Amino acid sequence: MSRTLTVEEVYKDRDQFAALVREVASPDVGRMGIEILSFTIKDVYDEVQYLASLGKSQTAAVKRDADIGVAQANRDAGIREAECEKSAMDIKYNTDTKIEDNSRMYKLQKALFDKEINTAFKIVLMQITSVKNG
Repeated sequence: MSRTLTVEEVYKDRDQFAALVREVASPDVGRMGIEILSFTIKDVYDEVQYLASLGKSQTAAVKRDADIGVAQANRDAGIREAECEKSAMDIKYNTDTKIEDNSRMYKLQKALFDKEINTAFKIVLMQITSVKNG
């Protein structure tokens, strides 16, 4: 039995280990008139804690991989957030620039219209004055 599976395989693949135990044990207990209908392997352990250490290293590897995944997700989220903030700021600056440009154009156009109105007003006043004097 132990020649067929490694210690790691026994620990990791309990179904395969159980099948092998059944295969090896069934003939022996069968000669005693006993049939194995079902059994459960509750635990696999050793005196020097090798198997427990395997589990700890696997747990540590899974935790490390999870921590790396979280760090990468946080990094990616930070990058995306910075990209969105930059995009928002670009839009804001472009909008502010357009507002200022339009405000400047409005003031310029208003000044030109005011000048035309004042010129027209002066012409009308001059005409009124010349009619009164004349």
